[in-house]
Amino acid sequence: YRIPSPFKSGFGKTLLGGWGVESLLTARTGMPVNLIGSTVTIDGLIFTSRPDVVYGVPQRLYGPQYPGGMAFNKAAFVSAGATRQGTMGRGVLRGFGLVQENFTIQRQFRVTERVSLQFRTEFFNIFNHPNFGPPGNQLTSALFGVSTQALATSMGGLNALYQTGGPRSIQFAMRLQF
Repeated sequence: YRIPSPFKSGFGKTLLGGWGVESLLTARTGMPVNLIGSTVTIDGLIFTSRPDVVYGVPQRLYGPQYPGGMAFNKAAFVSAGATRQGTMGRGVLRGFGLVQENFTIQRQFRVTERVSLQFRTEFFNIFNHPNFGPPGNQLTSALFGVSTQALATSMGGLNALYQTGGPRSIQFAMRLQF
C-alpha cells in the first residue's frame, strides 16, 4: 500500500512522500503426521507399519509441559508388528499449524525522472509467533509424540532465519530502479 503524502509539493512532499507498507499473513492448519509402529528390513528394503489404536484412550495430550501445548499419547497406540498394518489410518493425526506475519516498510526516492532508489525494511515473523515442527512419529522412540524443533529447522535446507516458521528476523534492502 502506498501511503499518500499529505502535501502536494514542496519540502513536505519531499520529506513525507514515497512511503509504503506491505503485509503478508500466512496461516494454515497442521500437516498430517503418519505414525510408524514398527520397522523391518528385508533384503535391504525398509518396510514400516502403522500401529493399532487403543480405543477409549485419548490420542492427544494437552498441557504446558509439552512443547506447543500438545503431544501424541503413546498409551493410545500399540505396535501391530512387522507382518501387518495396524488399525491407525494414514494422516489421521495432524501436527502443529503455522501462523506468521511478515511486514515491510519502504521508501521510494526519485533520483531522476526514470531512476529511483528504494529502501526497504522487512520484518519476517514480526510478532515472533512460535511455530513448532511435527511431533516425533516413531512409536519406539523416546521422543514419540513430542515436537523437538521449530518448523523452520525441521524443513532442512536454508538457514532457519529465512524459512517460513522461523524466529523473528529483520533485513534491510536497497534497490536501484531504472
